[in-house]
Amino acid sequence: MQSSGSANVAAVWNAGIGLEYNPWSWLGLDVEANYFVEDLGLRGFWRLAESDRRGVAFAARVSFRWGGPPRVSGPEGSIESTSPEFYEPASSTPRSSEPVGDVAMLRERVAETALAAMGEPYRWGGTSTDEGFDCSGLVWYAYDTHGVSVPRISRDQARTGSPLPANASALEPGDILLFAESGSRVTHVGLYVGNARFIHSTNSGGVKVSRLSGSGDANDRWWFARWIGARRVLEGE
Repeated sequence: MQSSGSANVAAVWNAGIGLEYNPWSWLGLDVEANYFVEDLGLRGFWRLAESDRRGVAFAARVSFRWGGPPRVSGPEGSIESTSPEFYEPASSTPRSSEPVGDVAMLRERVAETALAAMGEPYRWGGTSTDEGFDCSGLVWYAYDTHGVSVPRISRDQARTGSPLPANASALEPGDILLFAESGSRVTHVGLYVGNARFIHSTNSGGVKVSRLSGSGDANDRWWFARWIGARRVLEGE
């Protein structure tokens, strides 16, 4: 590679490592260290002369981001999709021959189906135990197994059914929980399973159960701080 920085430098080779930290989605802080060689005679990395320059360079950078996925105005404000752009029509009408029976029992079955997927890997766009799940794919799968149609993507799940406050005492198994990184945009969904617990699929741990607690472990507190509400798909007693 011909260097444009100096007429005396024939080529530059470098290798480095860096670390980036994002305290917020719009701010990035990173540091980088590079080992470099400036070949003054184009001899090749393995045949350096004493006159060639080499050393370590350090750099630090602050970056700002703006823009992002399309936003749709809804009851929760601007709602962001974190799943592929395909979905089933929103409806709480059973689509299979399975008898609905008691609504409370159906809610429990939906929650149990999601719990049976515990430990499955995270996969963006995944909707089955064969391939894994993303967050909204797990919710869709739990309902679809029992013949109940819900939207496929999180931004539409955040507007299906009826709204509920971010209050664990108001929840029933099967309610869809909404989470936002910042502001009011929904970036993650989960499924309430009872006893202040919810199941969800995360890219850091696959399908797992977390608690709605502001005093639990660090992971539980992180999600609890971002919980903004819920939606109820199955109405009735």
